[in-house]
Amino acid sequence: MSLEARLRPRPLSPRLAIYRRPMLLLVLSGTWHMRIGTHVILEDYIHNEGPQMVSLALNNFASAVVAIAGVYAVLNGRHLILARQGTT
Repeated sequence: MSLEARLRPRPLSPRLAIYRRPMLLLVLSGTWHMRIGTHVILEDYIHNEGPQMVSLALNNFASAVVAIAGVYAVLNGRHLILARQGTT
């Protein structure tokens, strides 16, 4: 199977499609919570201005990557299809 075919979203049954919006909200709110918590930790424990700014920028970048990956996974729906098939 080609990479394009594997990355293409698959249609979901209406029963499983209703879980997309709550899962998106869960992924986005969890990622936001992770970013804020890590931001506070970095501000508290890194006292030098330069390394602190770099760490905060990397924190924002990593949080964005996690959020994009999570949103892609939810919109792609592959995890729901696997759950429907009984495999993990």
